[in-house]
Amino acid sequence: MADKPVSRFIFWFLSLAYGAFLAAMYFGEYLPEKYWWIPNLVLISPLWVLLIPLILLLVMGFRVNSIKGVYFHSFVIILFVYFLMDFRIPLKTPERLYGDTLTLRVITVNMEGIPGKAFYGYADRMDANVILFQEFYDDVAKGIIAQHFLESGWEFISNNGLALATKFPVIDTDFHEHYLIGARVATDGGDLMIYGVHLETPREGVESLIHRGIIGRYDMQGTTDVQLYESATASTLIPRSKNIIVAGDFNLPANNPIYRKYWGHLQNAFLVMGKGFGHSKFTRWYGVRIDHILTDPAWTVLKAEPGPQATTGRCLPWSKSGLRPERRRARREKGNLATHFSCRPARMSLSTRILKTPTPGWPWPRTCTAPLCSSRITAAVTSWRAAG
Repeated sequence: MADKPVSRFIFWFLSLAYGAFLAAMYFGEYLPEKYWWIPNLVLISPLWVLLIPLILLLVMGFRVNSIKGVYFHSFVIILFVYFLMDFRIPLKTPERLYGDTLTLRVITVNMEGIPGKAFYGYADRMDANVILFQEFYDDVAKGIIAQHFLESGWEFISNNGLALATKFPVIDTDFHEHYLIGARVATDGGDLMIYGVHLETPREGVESLIHRGIIGRYDMQGTTDVQLYESATASTLIPRSKNIIVAGDFNLPANNPIYRKYWGHLQNAFLVMGKGFGHSKFTRWYGVRIDHILTDPAWTVLKAEPGPQATTGRCLPWSKSGLRPERRRARREKGNLATHFSCRPARMSLSTRILKTPTPGWPWPRTCTAPLCSSRITAAVTSWRAAG
């Protein structure tokens, strides 16, 4: 009899301690920034591993006859899957769009090689008119891709590992370092600002921890500092105004404290209307969603879902939206920024469609589709529409 109270004490101690750890990871932005490397590491890791202790504690709750403990851990598991693993269940029904629309479909592609027929076939089926490329370094790939789009009547620009292809007239472009490209494009409905990003990966810090043990935490903290710097700089350079789309490879899941601090003011298509996990990057053991399509708050998401897989590495999501009136260390060297507006086949990401209702200066509604990301293609269909 004396063992049961002791067992229950141990059970609740372990339960509360582990629950506090998970809460600290989810609310990591409230930790001092010098400790952000910890949630940054955890949230980019195979989170299903963290489910194992929860399941064991759930079983332990049955063993010690703690009904409250069983309910508690069942509830925590649901919260864990939804918030930390970011499993999405759309809580809204897609809005119907009326009137004429101008469709803008943007594909974001992280190269990791040369796109194959699957990519071009997907782009043709999507009827894409804006495509953003990251890790655009390979000279052979540059030549093949540039020739393909130029011969098809597209405008094509590239700089510092980033590239942009579009069917619309480009009014202006600018680049900042190796992680931000912007282009302002002219449409019948007015100018649209589209930004493509490719931010620092935490890979170096993670690998240092794997190979050097606890000493590697300094490298992980250094990598996190670079991610903080790039997100802070890029988000500052993108104006907080209307008619803006930001898409690409953030190398940050949406619940990462860095993402929340610097990108949380924008609307994430998949978080609003996505279904499931929507992973855009895959490893042998797990997947993670680090490619995003964001818009200013004037947009309302209509639909989002993962897309088909093409090569290896990533998926391509695409989304549909409606708007209402109203590196790595090499990238640390200073480069250039796209001040206006305007994806990854071995990783493909999200493609979004955006729709806008009439507003002064916008003669008629427009639709825009934005990014794909992956080289294994994962498609996501997202849609939004502004709240009134």
